[in-house]
Amino acid sequence: MKKYSTSHSELTSAKPEDIWALWSDLPGWRNWDEGIIACEPKGSFDVGQTFMLTPEGAPAPIEATLVDVIPNKRFVDETKLPFGTIRASHTITQEGQKIRVTHNIEAEIAPEQTEFFEQAIWAGMEPGVKQSVRNLVKLAERRG
Repeated sequence: MKKYSTSHSELTSAKPEDIWALWSDLPGWRNWDEGIIACEPKGSFDVGQTFMLTPEGAPAPIEATLVDVIPNKRFVDETKLPFGTIRASHTITQEGQKIRVTHNIEAEIAPEQTEFFEQAIWAGMEPGVKQSVRNLVKLAERRG
């Protein structure tokens, strides 16, 4: 399997609860993640629950599973694809009077599918992480 990884962090004066409110509002993800057309929960925002994510340019929604959820601190979702796995970690860490919001995306892709993955998925996902975190932080700061 070929591994891919990208991450972006922003330091903000927003409260963890304001970030968490935006993260846990799955249908609202399209307000801060420009690469998402729709995100619909199939249950609550808890470990083991799934949601349907429709990325920009995708032919159909894909199913993701919440594999780790600690309110106001972090959540991790995992998407199993026929050619590999994408894991997205979203964390909040306290740094003095501010918090650091980090999104980290890791993918493990079958070698014979790397060209397709790089062109069709990763090319948009990698730069999108930075913009998504910036948009998320701006929205959270306006809430607070």
